[in-house]
Amino acid sequence: MADREIEIPAGGLQFAAPIQLAAPGQAAGPRRFSGTAYGGGVITDHPYWDAVAFDLGSLKALAPMPLLLQHDPDRVIGVIDTVTNTGAALEIGGKLFTDTEPAAAGVAAKADAGMPWQMSVGLWPDLIEEVQAGAEVNGRYVERATKVMRGARVRETSFVALGADSTTRATVFNQVSGAVTARITFSTPASTQGDASMADTNQAAEQVAALTAERDAFKAELEQTKTALSELQAQFAARQKAERETAVKALLGEEFSAEKAAPFMAMDATAFAAVQATVGGLKARLPASFTSEQASGGQSDTPITPEAITQYRRDHPGATFEQAFAALKSPAGFSAPAHF
Repeated sequence: MADREIEIPAGGLQFAAPIQLAAPGQAAGPRRFSGTAYGGGVITDHPYWDAVAFDLGSLKALAPMPLLLQHDPDRVIGVIDTVTNTGAALEIGGKLFTDTEPAAAGVAAKADAGMPWQMSVGLWPDLIEEVQAGAEVNGRYVERATKVMRGARVRETSFVALGADSTTRATVFNQVSGAVTARITFSTPASTQGDASMADTNQAAEQVAALTAERDAFKAELEQTKTALSELQAQFAARQKAERETAVKALLGEEFSAEKAAPFMAMDATAFAAVQATVGGLKARLPASFTSEQASGGQSDTPITPEAITQYRRDHPGATFEQAFAALKSPAGFSAPAHF
């Protein structure tokens, strides 16, 4: 950490906060007020700071504390009697001396008439640290480089008259003339740490580039593998088709045609294997000189297809596949069994 001292005007240590006055009661007496002195987040519209936050874990605020009017130490109009630091926000409350202090009664009367009053809180830190985007402050992650005030003390609180503004929590009020300045220690990462951080960043970038190249190489290899697999699958399918066509030609013999072969080509491997086994068994029982012409009696053959066999078995209930095949192939004068 590199330390240096800077001089900050009092206005740079004053921060606005919305305030709410309790409704006037029936009985005379002090009017109470309450407000959020600091909401725990990063203030980004402060005229002195680009982005500033307060470390609530080290912030100190003690009650009771005098309440001033327009930062004037000679005009005490009330007292801060409650301070609650939740770790996420700093809530304060107190009362106006409306029954004993004319200026306080005037503040309350003007507020009842619609005049907007706001509270200016003076916070003096022991240390200011600059943190980078991603650092955690008060349980929240900052999105940009931020000055974080550590060990801040609430030194004074005033009621001030300003126009209504939805962003007044981060507005600095004009300090009175002759306001003090504060000299504090300002800590930022040392240059060597910056160099180390840059080296880490460069190393991380190199690692990301290497991983990206490795990923791209893997994707290219995967695509090549997919292409090779597709080619092998196509070759295997072509080989299976050729082998099936050869088997169907052997099965149908002289009767082979593309039309007759189509049903057999469409069969799955299990069904076609069953047909082959059946036909092979039947052929083994025929004489070696038995021709298709003899089987058909010299007449036009009836196409023997899975559909024809199925239809035959429908027409002849009880017929087996072998019996249907034999009947369709029987020569003239040969009658298929009447009963199965």
